[in-house]
Amino acid sequence: MRRVLAALYQLPDGVYGTVSGILRGLGRQPQLLWVNLTGFWAVGMVTAVALTFPLGLGELGLWWGVLSGITATGALIPSSVMILLFPDPMKNCPCAYVRLGRPAQQTPQQLLSYLCSKRYV
Repeated sequence: MRRVLAALYQLPDGVYGTVSGILRGLGRQPQLLWVNLTGFWAVGMVTAVALTFPLGLGELGLWWGVLSGITATGALIPSSVMILLFPDPMKNCPCAYVRLGRPAQQTPQQLLSYLCSKRYV
């Protein structure tokens, strides 16, 4: 059973790792903090404690708690990225390029030509 839970852990963990990197690149660490607190602590820790001690599942309860925490975080974090990016993605993307040391573009056309140029690859 533990192997099944460890295998189920991989998909939401992959989503979390990828999307949290996007938020860090955009400089949105405060949003990432609140998503982590909600998913890992409010959902994961409460589930782990409830399953481990009152219900008596032992270490299996801890695994279910960890899985529920990463699943909740993996479900919350893409929605926060969509809320941040989709109102105006061309406004948010150049900020990430400045943090990477690449020049920020003024217009969407310049940004698109920069992304397609050989300098970017």
